[in-house]
Amino acid sequence: MMPVIEQDNANNRTVCMWQEMGINFRSNIIEPGGRIVLHVHSYDHMAIVTAGWFDCTVVNGDGEVRRYQVAGKDFSSNDPAFAPVGYRVPVPAGCQHTFELRAAKNVGEVLCVWPVGDD
Repeated sequence: MMPVIEQDNANNRTVCMWQEMGINFRSNIIEPGGRIVLHVHSYDHMAIVTAGWFDCTVVNGDGEVRRYQVAGKDFSSNDPAFAPVGYRVPVPAGCQHTFELRAAKNVGEVLCVWPVGDD
């Protein structure tokens, strides 16, 4: 069982973190109405949506704002606004980013990965 390292009740989010084979993993389990608030890291990482449908915003160091819809590979919706660009978001070091859950079958998940030692 993975240890829960953070319970973010204000944002309906539970975070679990672990390492395997030289890779850091951070699982963000997002409940309905939840989000990962705008934040930044000093390392590049990949955010992979494994469940649910999210609005994602990435703000680079120059202030350029990019907005995406991302969804888990097996997520589908009849909502006419459903138009995800994929399920992975590369997040360069120094870019602010946020994920807001739009819909999920149960809960959404954003799994972040980066090499051990890069953080």
